[in-house]
Amino acid sequence: MQEHGAKYMTARNAARQVSLAGRGAASLLELATPPRGQPGDAARVRAWQARLDVERENPAHLDDDGCAARVAFTYEQALLVLRHYPHVWHDYAAHAARSRSPTAGTAILVRAIDALPTCPLVNYFVYEKKVNFMSKNPFCFIIVLLVVI
Repeated sequence: MQEHGAKYMTARNAARQVSLAGRGAASLLELATPPRGQPGDAARVRAWQARLDVERENPAHLDDDGCAARVAFTYEQALLVLRHYPHVWHDYAAHAARSRSPTAGTAILVRAIDALPTCPLVNYFVYEKKVNFMSKNPFCFIIVLLVVI
């Protein structure tokens, strides 16, 4: 019983931190609506950002893979409500590229294009990813130039 007491207290403290950070976060029953410039929009984004920050701090003291999976799950929950905010997509793609693989970040940006096809900011993020890839892989850049010419 004593060996599980420390784990119980860690889990309890982590749950308390997450619930305090998520107080203002929208419930999953709320629909994703485009930003309208109202104070509630900014408060919703700040609340989800606070919850993501708590998850990134790893209050449950999980290993790196467990923490990355938990943060990814929280991003997925946030995108249910904040799907019309391109910076949330960009943050999630950057997190996935750092924690999993660069292709995971690219897959998230493809989902962002599907969600926001007319958003110039999302298209810029994809363009930025392509330029970064080309600068790191000059051979691919030469092939692209030969195909274009």
